[in-house]
Amino acid sequence: MTTYEALKSRGDYQTERLAELLIEMNRPQEALDYLEALPKIAESPFGQHRLSRAYLALGRLPEAKAAIDAGSQLLKKESFRPVFEAHSAAVEAALAANENE
Repeated sequence: MTTYEALKSRGDYQTERLAELLIEMNRPQEALDYLEALPKIAESPFGQHRLSRAYLALGRLPEAKAAIDAGSQLLKKESFRPVFEAHSAAVEAALAANENE
């Protein structure tokens, strides 16, 4: 975390990784602030995955679903597909639980 924060110039990849760490540290709003500011986030499958994780942690379920769906559509490397599918299942479960409340 300190390394990413100390960078004077941070590219999209480094910003996404910083956001990922913030999500892991249960600081999803901070992560979202970084991710939403990235100009090409809509073109990044992993950026969309990270956005979805942050939205899910914040309880913004429709946005989490839209982001993971977009990320899955952008994903080119099939070896990562199981990670995206597992997260998508978690979002679907949260949506279902929310409907039952």
